[in-house]
Amino acid sequence: MEQLSTSILSASRRVEDIRRLRYNEWAIARIQSGLNAYRDELKVKRFADVLKLVKHDRDALITNSVTWMSPIDPLFLEPSVMDLYNYVFGLTRDAMGSDDESRIKLTQGFVNSKSIRKTPADF
Repeated sequence: MEQLSTSILSASRRVEDIRRLRYNEWAIARIQSGLNAYRDELKVKRFADVLKLVKHDRDALITNSVTWMSPIDPLFLEPSVMDLYNYVFGLTRDAMGSDDESRIKLTQGFVNSKSIRKTPADF
């Protein structure tokens, strides 16, 4: 009976480990899409876009970041994935410069009570 309990506990832990790994893989893909959206927003495609280098479309950057990354619950991220998450969030935050209103808007997008965050249980 004890061996059966140990086997069940071991299998249960393995299932949780697999869910967590799948969650982190999903999170990396979301973060990468957020980074790509950030880079695309700042990309100079034509001469008229040169202004982007000086003045960013902060609302577009906020929307991209919130859309791609707010469903991720950082509580479940592995350290290296969390580092990537912080890097991409930091890029967007830094693009806000000293515009406190935009920084607050960005933060509000991540803590909006209407947002639905995924957890490893979803995987």
